[in-house]
Amino acid sequence: MKKRILIYGEHPFSFTGNGNMMCALLSQIDPNKYEVVCLLAGNSDPILYDVFKVMPFNLVSVSTGGDTWGLDYLMKVVMNKQYDMFITVGIDIWRLEQVIEPLRKELTNRGVPWIGIMPYDIPSKNSEFLNLMDAVDIKCIYSQFGYTIVNKHLKNVKYYRPKLMGSYLYQKLPDAVSAGFYNTHLTSLPTESFVFGFVGNNQIRKEPYKVLKAFLNAQKILEGKREIGLYMHTESTGAYNLKRLGNEWGVDKPSSIVFKAPGVKYNIQDMISMYNGIDCLVLPSTYEGLSWTPIEAMLCETLVLLSDNTAHTELVNDDELLIPCKESVMVPVGSSSKFTHIESLGATVEDITDYMVNIVMMDDNKRADIISRNKAFADDWVNGCHDVSDVIQETFHIIEEQKKKAVADVPEVLDKQNRILFIQRSAGGDVLMTTLCFKGLKERHPGMALDYMTEPQYMNIVEDNPYIDTVLPYSPELAEGYRVVYNPHEERILPGSWGRNSNSILTDFYWKLLMVEPDTQFGIVPDDNLPEWVTDSIKQDKPLCIIHTTGGDPHFRTYKYMPDVCEIIENRYYTIQMGGADDYPAAAELDLRGQLSYRQEAYIMSKASLAITVDSFMAHLAGAMGVSQIALYGSGNAAVCRPKQLGGNLITLEPDYIKYCPGLGPCSASIRNCPVPCTGLHDPKRIISAIDEIESMEVVA
Repeated sequence: MKKRILIYGEHPFSFTGNGNMMCALLSQIDPNKYEVVCLLAGNSDPILYDVFKVMPFNLVSVSTGGDTWGLDYLMKVVMNKQYDMFITVGIDIWRLEQVIEPLRKELTNRGVPWIGIMPYDIPSKNSEFLNLMDAVDIKCIYSQFGYTIVNKHLKNVKYYRPKLMGSYLYQKLPDAVSAGFYNTHLTSLPTESFVFGFVGNNQIRKEPYKVLKAFLNAQKILEGKREIGLYMHTESTGAYNLKRLGNEWGVDKPSSIVFKAPGVKYNIQDMISMYNGIDCLVLPSTYEGLSWTPIEAMLCETLVLLSDNTAHTELVNDDELLIPCKESVMVPVGSSSKFTHIESLGATVEDITDYMVNIVMMDDNKRADIISRNKAFADDWVNGCHDVSDVIQETFHIIEEQKKKAVADVPEVLDKQNRILFIQRSAGGDVLMTTLCFKGLKERHPGMALDYMTEPQYMNIVEDNPYIDTVLPYSPELAEGYRVVYNPHEERILPGSWGRNSNSILTDFYWKLLMVEPDTQFGIVPDDNLPEWVTDSIKQDKPLCIIHTTGGDPHFRTYKYMPDVCEIIENRYYTIQMGGADDYPAAAELDLRGQLSYRQEAYIMSKASLAITVDSFMAHLAGAMGVSQIALYGSGNAAVCRPKQLGGNLITLEPDYIKYCPGLGPCSASIRNCPVPCTGLHDPKRIISAIDEIESMEVVA
C-alpha cells in the first residue's frame, strides 16, 4: 500500500524560487511508491516550465482572496484527512505562525511526521524564529550558513541542498546564440559595453536601488575607459521607484539602463539567454536563504558580484566577488506581531561601486580564470544536490525504529487477553477528564487489569491512580492483542464539530460515550513532594490565588493583562502562577511556570482559595479540586469546554462575540487568520468584579 504524503508550498509552475524548488522536489518522488497531494499557494504559469508541466500528483491551489497562503484550507485538510507524512517546501516558518500550534498538535495526535525544507536566512540567532522552527520534526535547512546556526540550538537538523530544476539546461551558449538577448533587449546600449545585470524582485532585502546608484557612480569613474550598461531584470516599481530614483540621481546616459519589459514572462530558455547576454550579475541582498540566480549565472559562465553575508558566503571564494557588508540595515519580516524588523548588514553603495569598477578593469586572463573556477563550483554544487526521496525514506525508517523502541521500553505484559487498554493521546485536560471513567470500566470488566496509554508528558496525571495498573507511553501498535480497547477521543470526538454545537460539557463526553457511571471525583493524586523553597513559599497568611495565562493554543488562548489583575489583588491574595514554561508571564508573587509536575500542581491547587484560568488543563484542575475560579474563554465555547466544578464556585467569562467576532460566536480556533484573538479581550476590571462576585457567594454560603 502506498504511503500518503501531504506537501505544502508554492506552485511548481510559478515564477518564484520556491516554485522552482517545489517542481524539482516533485520530480524526485516516485509516484509508484507514494501517493502525493500538493497544497499550493500562488498561481501556475506553465510557460516557465513547459518541459516539466506533466505531474503525476494531485495539485490543489489553496490561495483565496483573503488568504493568499491558504492556511485555513491547509488546516481543514490536516484535520480531516489522514496522511503518513507532511512536508513543507521553501516556506518561511513565520508564514505559518498563526496556525503552527494547532498544526503541530494535530500532526502529533495523528502520528504524522513533519519534514520542513526551509531557509534560515537571519544573520544571527533569533529565538522567536527558532522556537517556531522547533515545531518541525525534521528540519532541512538549505544553506550551510543557516544549518550551522540552527543545528547549535535545535535537534533533528539537516543540511539539505535542493535540486535546481533544469540545471542541465544552464550553460554557456555559442556567441551567435548568446548575442540574441543582447540584440533583442539591449540594443540601446553602446556597442561592446560591459553589461551588469540585476535579477530579483523589487523588494527591500534585495536592495536594487543600490545596484542602480552604484552603476551610475561606476559609469562616471569609467568615463573614457570603458562603456558599461545595466540590465535590471525586475519591475521598475515596487519597494522602490527605480526609474524615478535614477532621474533624481541624474542619469547622464538613459540609454545605458534597461528594465525588464513590464508583464513579460521568461521561461528557462529565456533566462539562460539573459544570463548569456550580461557579463556580470550583481546581487547585494541583505540576507539570502538560498540564492538560485548566482548558481544559474555561474553555470552560464557569467561573473557574479554578491554581498558577503548569509547564504552568499558559501557560493564564491574569491574576495573580488564578495562585497563587504558594513552597513547596518533593518529588514521587515513576519513575526508574532505579524510584522517586525530584524537587523542585518548590507553593502554600501561605495563598496558596490568599487567592486563593479574592479570587475570591469580586471585583467582578461584573471577574469577568465575566475569564471572557470566558478563554473566548476556550480557544476559540483548541482551534482551534490540531495534527493528528497532519501529524506522521506530515512524519516519513515526513524519512525519505525522509534515504534520498535517504544515497544521494547513498555513494561512486560504477560497476558494482554485479560487486560483493558484505554488510549488518550492528548492533552492534559482531556487526560484528567477521562479519569472519571476508570471506576465504571473496572466494574464493567471485573478482574481485568486496566492499562492507560498517553503521550509521555501526560503520564504523570494518572500515575498512582488506584484503578490503573500500568501507564504506557503512546504507542498505538501495542493495542493489538488486548481483549478490550477504548479510544473515545480518536474514534468519536476528534473528527467532529463538537466545540460549537454540543449540548453537553466536554468533561461528560467520555463517560457518556463509554456508557459508564462517572466517578464522583477526578482521579489525579496530588503529590506533596515539593522543593523546600516552594513549600515555604506557599505558607502565607493571605489566601492563595492560582494564576494561569496560556492554554493549549497560545495564539488564541493567551491572556496578556494578568499582571494588571495580579497588581490589583495582591493585597487580598498571594498570587502563584502555574503552567508551562513558555506561558505568558503574569507578574505573580510566586512564578512556578514549568517547574512542577501535573500532580504537584494538583497539590498546590488544593491549597488555594481562588484560581483565575484560561481554557486549559489548569481550569479543569481547579474544578477537579473544588477551587472557586474565574475561567476566561474566547474562541472556545464555554458552554462545552467549561470545567466540571466539584466544589466552590465557577464564573466563566466570554467576550461579546456580537460586538467583536466576525463570525458572531466561538469558532474553536478554526478561523486562524481572525484579526481578534478573543481570549485577550477581557477587561481586567471585569475579572476583579467576578472575584468580588465569587467572594460574595462564599460569604452567603
